[in-house]
Amino acid sequence: MANSTTQRSPIEAWTIRAYWDRDAKEIQLLAHLHREALTSAFLSQLGIPLLSACYRAWVADPDSVVFVAEDHTGPIGLLVGSRNPAK
Repeated sequence: MANSTTQRSPIEAWTIRAYWDRDAKEIQLLAHLHREALTSAFLSQLGIPLLSACYRAWVADPDSVVFVAEDHTGPIGLLVGSRNPAK
């Protein structure tokens, strides 16, 4: 997984896809990416196990959307949103 000191590939080399996979290893990668990007954020402070549980829940929730940006190294960014923000 890339970090802030790793040189990123140009945006043309990225792919963005909807994420539906519930694979525990990939969910944990997303949790690590979240914590790496948002080090002082509340959820990041609660640790990888809790972040992993959140991402598992968001992926499983039909009202949530999860998108992952990837380059040749793997996931480099993510976006989580709601299809039903009023809920």
